[in-house]
Amino acid sequence: MVHFWRWSPTAVLCTTLAIAATTSPKRANASDVLDYVNPLIGSQAGGNVFAGATLPYGMVKASPDVNGENTGGFSTDGSQITGFSALHDSGTGGNPSLGNFPVFPQLCTSEDINTCKFPITARAINYTNDSITAKPGYFGVTLENGIKAKMTVSDHAALFEFEFPRDSNENGSADPLIMLDLTDLWASRQNASISVEAEDGSEAARLKGNGTFLPSFGAGSYTAYFCLDLSGGTVKDSGVWVNNRAGTEPKDLYVTRGFNLFHLEAGGFVRFRGPVSGPISARVGISFISTDQACRSAEDEIPGPEYEFDDLVSKAQDAWRQKLAPISIEPGGVDESMLVSFWSSVYRTMISPQDYTGENPHWTSSEPGWTQGGSDADNVLVDAYVKNITNIDWNLAYEAIVNDAENEPLEWSIEGRGGLASWKRLNYGKSPGCKIYTDFVPSGLAVPYLDFDPNGFGTNSRSISRTLEYSYNDFNLATLAKSLGKDTFKKYIERAGSWQHLFKADQTSEINGTDTGFTGFFQFVPHDIAKLIELLGGEETFLKRLDFFHTSGLADIDIPSRFNSSLAGLPGNDDSGAMASFNLFSTIGLFPNPGQNVYFIIPPFFESVSITSPATNKTASIRNFNFDKGFQNIYIQSARLNGEEYSKNWIGHEFFTEGWTLELVLGREESSWGTAVEDRPPSFSDATGSVGYLH
Repeated sequence: MVHFWRWSPTAVLCTTLAIAATTSPKRANASDVLDYVNPLIGSQAGGNVFAGATLPYGMVKASPDVNGENTGGFSTDGSQITGFSALHDSGTGGNPSLGNFPVFPQLCTSEDINTCKFPITARAINYTNDSITAKPGYFGVTLENGIKAKMTVSDHAALFEFEFPRDSNENGSADPLIMLDLTDLWASRQNASISVEAEDGSEAARLKGNGTFLPSFGAGSYTAYFCLDLSGGTVKDSGVWVNNRAGTEPKDLYVTRGFNLFHLEAGGFVRFRGPVSGPISARVGISFISTDQACRSAEDEIPGPEYEFDDLVSKAQDAWRQKLAPISIEPGGVDESMLVSFWSSVYRTMISPQDYTGENPHWTSSEPGWTQGGSDADNVLVDAYVKNITNIDWNLAYEAIVNDAENEPLEWSIEGRGGLASWKRLNYGKSPGCKIYTDFVPSGLAVPYLDFDPNGFGTNSRSISRTLEYSYNDFNLATLAKSLGKDTFKKYIERAGSWQHLFKADQTSEINGTDTGFTGFFQFVPHDIAKLIELLGGEETFLKRLDFFHTSGLADIDIPSRFNSSLAGLPGNDDSGAMASFNLFSTIGLFPNPGQNVYFIIPPFFESVSITSPATNKTASIRNFNFDKGFQNIYIQSARLNGEEYSKNWIGHEFFTEGWTLELVLGREESSWGTAVEDRPPSFSDATGSVGYLH
């Protein structure tokens, strides 16, 4: 099972490029593509990316954790490192996410264990900026006290290596200590337990346990399990710690949230006799099922006692090369920073979602994760259908989407749709735009903001965006129903037009007190742009509004000014790869309309781009003629598809699976190419308001 929490272009990318190639196309240059991947892009200025070591879609993600911008674990904002943990998300906003069970190395310079630093604020330490090495499958950093840390991963386990300086004091050499903290980045732990299995004088130690935490974006709670194996030195002593005190007895500990939800800092430790001759290895197995499964995964995936760190890095990097292999580019002389931005974006699209196969205890019920409006997993499923993704029970998928459309769950803030009783009772689901149906009775406006809803509960907000999303969800359901020969097609295609209830033709708008001059809102209906153009006053007004949207500062998504190779090279939160996939699709010149077999054609930012489909092993290519690296020739003058003249400004997914070739002739002035009504993407309604292409 692959874990999704909400729709993003990343999900569409999975079905579009199907980047799991078994063969590698020839590249334009002989350099290693991983040399162009910088995981640190977006590690500043709110990008919130995960910068550590991971496999493609890997469940385990190893990274330092900091006390600054830490929603992805690590940040280059100059904050301090507080631990190293093996579970992270990427690009999430709001509360910090995951970062469970951090381990932390330090040198204890006294026999008294209580001179070691256990609480987060006490142990936090700066890192050396020029020591950071971040590559696919690998992360390394040096703390200001000289301790060097490096990490890599397998599917369900992480391997950390901590190299200690051979310091000494008046009592002899300092003793290396590895501690584990029963916490997460959000300090949301509700309860946790740990047991320490380490005999004094032994050459290895094991700490294992679990904790119950709150999701940073969602409802309920989740339980995670860990299995930490330490080796590389002789155990001096071990035990547990609570707040700023530790002891060698007992070896087990259980903590709860406590009075007034007080967060108790606690965990376990193992101290080794110093000095040690080499690095201390910390292998961390992770599971959402059991401690035994966490230990078993670690033992199977990273066998010991001699861990082959470099081999593990090589396997991870080979996995990334394979995933990046379907894409090949001819740069055309563009600046190398553009290449770094591009390949780093491709890389980030495969950090999330995480593959939780065999690890999801909620498979038969619900799982944490807020919805943000409609039931947009419907769009992801139908997107896969219209692009001919196989090995899916589409009748079962249809039943699941119908359930979203018809049955309101008790807690619709985490699944399904809310307000469905009102939606149906008030005829909000009937469309005023489907003229072939005559049973429409105008009533109401949208999902009501102040709704009486005894059937379920959620945030009574976003009534406009929810109605828009419900309309598009129903459009996708109608698409699937028609394709499967279901008699519900008429019902859901009617409901797909319900968005028109919200349109207010005389609504004015202003920005910072200045009237924009435009009336009528809203602006985006992905399945019915033709009708929207009509309601907004025609093509000329629509184009003026579109230009204003992109030049007024409302949407600052320029490439490369806002997407670049700097550490702050994202225009905000990467949002689990959504920004990355936006940059990727924009740069290759084909942007998807999710849920439909439609890619909008724009000139690629490179001279040519080729993508090999692993399903068919055929390679599709987009080539620019009159390409210039200064991006002055940005307007398509004409196009040819497989050698024949092509006038449409969009293309279907078969372009990729059939290995077609699209040639674009560019110029500095706008042309009439692709502007004819018949060359535009399909729309639910045509310009006259009659029902369009689904009929």
